[in-house]
Amino acid sequence: MSYLELLIEAISNPSATDFHNLRMEYAGSEFYRPYSRDEDHARELDSALSSGDWSSVVKAADLLLRDNYLDIEAHSAASIAFGELGDQAKAEHHKIFYQGLIESILSSGDGTGFHTAFVVTDVREEFVVIEILGLTVLTQDLVMDIDNRQYDIYEFQDRRSGKSGRIFFNIDRPKCWLDSNAPSL
Repeated sequence: MSYLELLIEAISNPSATDFHNLRMEYAGSEFYRPYSRDEDHARELDSALSSGDWSSVVKAADLLLRDNYLDIEAHSAASIAFGELGDQAKAEHHKIFYQGLIESILSSGDGTGFHTAFVVTDVREEFVVIEILGLTVLTQDLVMDIDNRQYDIYEFQDRRSGKSGRIFFNIDRPKCWLDSNAPSL
């Protein structure tokens, strides 16, 4: 099934969605643009969230989701806004989406090494996971393993325990897209 077919099914019944499959199909589709988020709309979303302007949150989230319906942050913001506006059905729809997308990433590995790295389709997914896990990033390195797989490795400190460590993200999909779409010199 194509990404669009999966997306249509997911929108109509998010609780029955295989979010891993949806993310991977998106990463192989013509719609995949992991580095092209509309930063103006993202700033509008953040500003509206900060001020509690729920109608503006919904509008900004909708614009971001039109570009990429798998935008975790837009779904999370839309869920909050619809909840505040009293539309529980829409709040739940977006909650199922952002939770499903996050679970898809977290179930792709444990992030402790190259072979168990979290698989991401978008660099923003890394920062969502880092935030959910309560980590503060200290350093970041881009590393290629002996099999030519690419990883972002972050040194972190856990905000709750104070412990330090490393977390691994497999970035093959966004890096491959970037390499194949880079302008030739």
